[in-house]
Amino acid sequence: MAELSEVADTIKSSEEKIRKLAEKFRKSDSRSIKGALDNELFLPVKTGKIDYPVCAVDGGLLSERFHGSDIAMGKAVAVLFEYSNSKLSLCKYLPKKFPPSILDAKLGLDEHESQVYFSLFRLNMEIKTAMEAVKKFSPKVLLFDGSLLPLPNDMPNKESIIYPEYNKIIALYAELYETCRGNCNLVGVIKDTRSRRLVRELNIKEEIVSDSYFTNFLLKKGERTCIFPYAKEDTPATSELKKFGEVYCFYIKPSDFDLPLRIEFVKDNNSVKIPEIINSLSAISESYAYPASLIEADLCAAMGPLEMEKVKGELSSLLGSSLKPLRRSSRPFRLYCEGSKLRTFRKKLWQLCYLQ
Repeated sequence: MAELSEVADTIKSSEEKIRKLAEKFRKSDSRSIKGALDNELFLPVKTGKIDYPVCAVDGGLLSERFHGSDIAMGKAVAVLFEYSNSKLSLCKYLPKKFPPSILDAKLGLDEHESQVYFSLFRLNMEIKTAMEAVKKFSPKVLLFDGSLLPLPNDMPNKESIIYPEYNKIIALYAELYETCRGNCNLVGVIKDTRSRRLVRELNIKEEIVSDSYFTNFLLKKGERTCIFPYAKEDTPATSELKKFGEVYCFYIKPSDFDLPLRIEFVKDNNSVKIPEIINSLSAISESYAYPASLIEADLCAAMGPLEMEKVKGELSSLLGSSLKPLRRSSRPFRLYCEGSKLRTFRKKLWQLCYLQ
């Protein structure tokens, strides 16, 4: 296909532009961005022995929208890996390895509110589980899957019926910061991000480039970017949480064969070792540079679509009728959209349209 070839050429061209741009920054003795804790744009990171307990928290979420209602179903798991001389010596789980799911529903939400509700539902589970894990396990490091701040899209309008839920999440983040302060390094690990915070500060004008895309070419194995503030200016979330702790970020590349990770942490006197800790925990695999405890937490929190189907069936029985899915989720005619069945279905459809 000619279009496919054009897409491939576009991607190749953009990669070459970013590669040359990254090489230019590496050769120009570039200084770090405003507000950064380092003078250099990129720095080497050590890898040390792991002789401490590491806790990881992740959550799973299934959601379904119906006419008039939205259903969320999820679970959150904390996994403790105790290391001795960089070898796993003990593993524990909270509340248990494969916990039961939590179910919730909201009525009368619009399109945007629905998406925000699902996100806040998940954050509520994960943050509460993280705090329980810190209190029970007393780890040196708590790895949180995702950001340490609610994302801008997680904030509903102040007039929304779910705005109180957002305030509760802000309060939970503040409690998490306080729970970890002085005793545990709180670290957010983001696998995939489209953030442009770093490239904008570097005055990179290419619209196609994100921080992750750029740093993949900028960094070599065992390097990180400078550590910089989460936001250039206060956002609603940072202004609310600043008194409990300031969030800083950096990108790190533990392997040549995997993309950089975005790392966020709440700055305190114990946070200077975080780049080394993340590099040590993530450099185990060359093909998937990611902390093993977070991989385990992800596996334990994973959910399959059949779980939601079972809930929908049981709800329909209790209601005495089936739940009404959104029209876009139904589309029964797509069951016939293959081969000869498609031709037959289209013929019948045309006949109906003609008769009308």
